[in-house]
Amino acid sequence: MTSAILMDVVLGGLLAATIFYTTRLYRKMSELKLYQQDLQQLAAQFTRATETAQQAIGVLKETTEQSGGLLESHIRKAHTLKEDLNFMNDRAASLATALEENIKEARKAKNDLALLASTIAGAKKTPAVAAVATTETLKPVRRGRASKAEAELLAALESRG
Repeated sequence: MTSAILMDVVLGGLLAATIFYTTRLYRKMSELKLYQQDLQQLAAQFTRATETAQQAIGVLKETTEQSGGLLESHIRKAHTLKEDLNFMNDRAASLATALEENIKEARKAKNDLALLASTIAGAKKTPAVAAVATTETLKPVRRGRASKAEAELLAALESRG
């Protein structure tokens, strides 16, 4: 009988330990169920956030494509304007060079006319020089095309001479 009592005590102890661990397990399972609900809510929020991010990425891609097309259009226009400005700059440089040459020629013609006018004025004062200063000797020094003023001056000299 002592072995039966001993067996009952051992079984009673094991049963008490099982009840203790079962109670503890039940509490942990209850906490896990609470955390499970929180985890499910967190997973649902994460899913919504992921969907929102995917939508935002789609909108961002669309906006990027539109902006890229607009930027490309502006770049093409800017390139065309750059080419036009380079052409205009080259033309302006060549026109400035031509204008500078024309100004030099006009100044030279003015000096030639002033010299011619002073020669004529001096020729009128001295009869000996007047006889030598004919229209042949008073032709402009400048070769090539004569300006309108030079042509008129020569015509006036020829009509007097």
